[in-house]
Amino acid sequence: MQDEVFPLRFERAPAAVLTGNARPVLAEVAALAERFAESGAGGAVDLAAMPLSPADVDWLRGTLGRGEVSAVIEAAGASSVEETAFAGVWWVTHRNPLGEVVAELIEVAAVPAIIAAAREDAAAGAARLAAIVAAPAAEALA
Repeated sequence: MQDEVFPLRFERAPAAVLTGNARPVLAEVAALAERFAESGAGGAVDLAAMPLSPADVDWLRGTLGRGEVSAVIEAAGASSVEETAFAGVWWVTHRNPLGEVVAELIEVAAVPAIIAAAREDAAAGAARLAAIVAAPAAEALA
């Protein structure tokens, strides 16, 4: 007997339609924020893994608002980090070299992981600074 194949197709809701999925995502972000405030343990919600319409994403952005801090990281495509109106809640978007969004998430942390310096990078930076400090003044200015 041959197995029958039943193809599944999921269709996204129209762009202007709220699906009702944004509020549970916001509740998950709120739970992560509470955990972070209590224990310092952060987390993230991968928006691409959620069945959200563009209207849902717009609702989340509007509800979370904008904070005072933003940064752009240029590494294998631009990544942007924007603080929301809620301390410790960040909107992070990763793009490929063509500018297409490849990942979008809401991260709850003191500082988003992509911004924090790796210890190896910090060690290399410290060594370069030490070399400048140790060099004769005229050489250091060159």
